[in-house]
Amino acid sequence: MSNQLFINNTDQETRRRVEHDSYLTRAQAEADQVGGRFRKEVTTTVNAVPQYPKLPASSPWASGFDQNVEPVLGYDVNAQEPTGTPAEVQASLNRASEEK
Repeated sequence: MSNQLFINNTDQETRRRVEHDSYLTRAQAEADQVGGRFRKEVTTTVNAVPQYPKLPASSPWASGFDQNVEPVLGYDVNAQEPTGTPAEVQASLNRASEEK
């Protein structure tokens, strides 16, 4: 292991160019580098966002809906039956009342 300090003498333009290097930019740059006998027959496209096929109109998920709104369940998910022995339940209830 070396005890030398790390010295980075690169200029700002080189740092910016390397900073924007990612798997996506590398894949886009190397997409047309297909070699061999299939070179002209293969067309490669690299998309940052996947393109999914459109659903048929008969599908219930084909029309737009708000994904951020969940339907009401009809019961309180935080209401839970206490578990444990009766002494444990009572001790838990006493601690909860003291914290309030």
